[in-house]
Amino acid sequence: MPTSDPLNMWKGLFHLIYIRAKAGAPGSDSALAHAWSEDLRNWRVDKHAFAPRHDGGWDDKKVWAPSIVQVGNLYYMFYTGVDATNDQRIGYATTSLLDTTNTVWQRQSNWVYAANNTGWADSIGSIQLGQQQFRDPWVMP
Repeated sequence: MPTSDPLNMWKGLFHLIYIRAKAGAPGSDSALAHAWSEDLRNWRVDKHAFAPRHDGGWDDKKVWAPSIVQVGNLYYMFYTGVDATNDQRIGYATTSLLDTTNTVWQRQSNWVYAANNTGWADSIGSIQLGQQQFRDPWVMP
């Protein structure tokens, strides 16, 4: 059970960040929603917590697979970004306050990890129509 301490950085809440896509629209943009609960039964939701950048960058088309870790007073949200050519890369955004509906994420302008950084992932997209498939980060301190 979370603490009710008002100084607790998690605000005494459980937080769930998840993928939200437009229903019935294959290939549509995906975004991340943020739900929070005091008891894991009753949830409140911000359906538009984090969206694709839409500026031609590495996370221009979709954002997927969030994973959050706290380091000191900063939260790092690692996520998959999909660009206009459907290549997937992993990057992150940070916030000093994991709040409810008004969390402000500072998105990094460049991705940090991609298929061609590994010796085992398909960096040229030979399996999936020339697209790099590299997603679903999971991090821990």
